[in-house]
Amino acid sequence: MFQTNKSPKNGFAFVGIIVLVFLILTLIAILFSSMFAEKKFFGQNQLLKEGVIKTAYAANDDTGYFNSGYMFDNNAATAEELNKYFKDNNIAFDKDKLGEDLGLAIKNAADKYHINPVYIAAHAMLETGRNSLSPIAKEKKNIFGFMAYDRDAYGNAKTFSSYGECVNYVMSYIKNEYLTPGGDWYEGETLEAMNKHYATDQGWAQKIKNIMLEIYRDIGKTPPNLAAK
Repeated sequence: MFQTNKSPKNGFAFVGIIVLVFLILTLIAILFSSMFAEKKFFGQNQLLKEGVIKTAYAANDDTGYFNSGYMFDNNAATAEELNKYFKDNNIAFDKDKLGEDLGLAIKNAADKYHINPVYIAAHAMLETGRNSLSPIAKEKKNIFGFMAYDRDAYGNAKTFSSYGECVNYVMSYIKNEYLTPGGDWYEGETLEAMNKHYATDQGWAQKIKNIMLEIYRDIGKTPPNLAAK
């Protein structure tokens, strides 16, 4: 005899299978979402570590608001921590490649001008490149793109006798003109304030913050993005 209705037992089994499949798909979605969120939070730093992105640091809004005064935290990193970061991550500033102790030069300038050394390193990385030096950095020892105006970046960029001289000169200028009230380009004591006059790229400040977060994480320090606005 032809049966037109499924038995209750078969119906319950079918529903059970549907529920099980739904739960499995939900678990997979959560796992992938977690993996994506971790990469996004660090502003593409994972992609940087994997070598997918080298000099094109993409802007990201997920770094949050940095604590007040972060630009003046000159104890954010030691020279040894910066040098280890450069070496472990194959950064062009590794002293064995560069021929100079850039970690020490950065730390000396940080202490002299009361500026965050992690910011200094991140700024230099953004302007110069990650695993290789830009022509301006290599040939003019200018690792901040200082005076490299868009109309003729290489021709206008200032030339220095050493990387140490470059760090000291540029940080002195930034402290006096950008981060001190009364300075010619002073708009406040944050990277966003600097961005108004230092770079035409409106995402410049956020890109530096992204790199700073990577450095903080790598050297095992607490990043300054814990305060809410």
